[in-house]
Amino acid sequence: MSTAAALARKRSPRGIWLGLFVFINIVCAIVIVSTHQLMGETAGLFLVDAGVVFPITLVVIACYAILLGVVYPLLCRIKVAPSAINTDRTDRAVSISLFSLQLAFIAFFTITGTFGAGSTTRSESVWSMFWVLISVDSLFCIYYGFYRNSRLFWPNLAIAIISNLLRGWSGIFILIAFMESARMIRAGKFSFGKALLMGLGGMLLYPALYAVKLQVRLMSSTGAEIDFLAMLEQVFSTLRPSDYGDLLVMAILQIFERLHHVSNLIVVYQNANVFSHYLEAGQMMPFWMEGIHGLAIYRITGITPLADFGHVLADVIEPMQTDVSWNANPTFAGWFFVAPFWSLLYLTYVFGLMTFAIVIIKRLRGTIFAYDMLWFACLSYLLAGWLASFVLLVHSFIVFYLFHLFVNRFSSRRSLSPRSGQAPSGYS
Repeated sequence: MSTAAALARKRSPRGIWLGLFVFINIVCAIVIVSTHQLMGETAGLFLVDAGVVFPITLVVIACYAILLGVVYPLLCRIKVAPSAINTDRTDRAVSISLFSLQLAFIAFFTITGTFGAGSTTRSESVWSMFWVLISVDSLFCIYYGFYRNSRLFWPNLAIAIISNLLRGWSGIFILIAFMESARMIRAGKFSFGKALLMGLGGMLLYPALYAVKLQVRLMSSTGAEIDFLAMLEQVFSTLRPSDYGDLLVMAILQIFERLHHVSNLIVVYQNANVFSHYLEAGQMMPFWMEGIHGLAIYRITGITPLADFGHVLADVIEPMQTDVSWNANPTFAGWFFVAPFWSLLYLTYVFGLMTFAIVIIKRLRGTIFAYDMLWFACLSYLLAGWLASFVLLVHSFIVFYLFHLFVNRFSSRRSLSPRSGQAPSGYS
């Protein structure tokens, strides 16, 4: 390993981000104890016993520390023989293909009005199933970890941001914040001054982005046609300095409420018997069926899909909410309370998914930034309890790998084919 590579490994951004998420959960736990009110998605639900807040917070922190601080580094040590695929040679083909897919996906969801945040609009067309199987968001996340240095990365990033904003999603910005800070930290170029400037920039931009996201979600829920440029003009022309300040406070509060897991795990703990009853009665999907493979099995067998843990939790939180489709985060530890007899199987399943993704990274000779990307996916999906999202990411890893095999085979054949009527060197 080169000196530069060794230094990059030592300058890890993971501890900083892990500390940030732990800090957010601790702050929210203090607020919950002080106000006797839950926060975020569970706001408005009754806190039965304030005495459970502290042990639940410890469980949340332990999950962060063990899964990301212990298990993930250990899994990354497994030995896997790399493939003969050269990502430098596949760069252009992969980048252009992903850009084309993103453009096609934008065309599809703008025409059909599907895939919007909270939207209940669905399409049963073959193209809709195609976009479920080929998740451009997950593919871009993986692409970010492998091809950040590509000259064609920036067009893909720009179209990914536009795609997410048009659907009312803003989560891509935390992915960007993590990946870019990881690059700077590992390169030794991160400082308090740069962090302050990035924070100020985010503070100035986020209220406008937050307003745009809310407007998109409102228009999606009403079925109105989205004119993105007109919406941007309206948002920026009507926002006053006082509005900016109010939106900034709302945005920061939303970040804390959205990223903390204490409130949701308290609700899961308080209603563990309810969820266990759903599970035993065959009214809730077991964890190993959550995700794209489970939906495929249900469709093939003709069985009506069961609700997953996140949707059942959302129904418990707000049972009368039927005009939007949403799922709350049951947290990584949620299954330990609902189905403790499955704990060992649950851990084996989750660690297996993580290992599968790591094996593909190793097969494709991924750099440290590919491992950072997967680490952040574990932080974003697994710790929130969004198993279906992580399964989709693993599925996208398979698609990503297979496409590389195809491009590598195609480029190898081209390099061996005669040009201008002459055989390549070594052939006659």
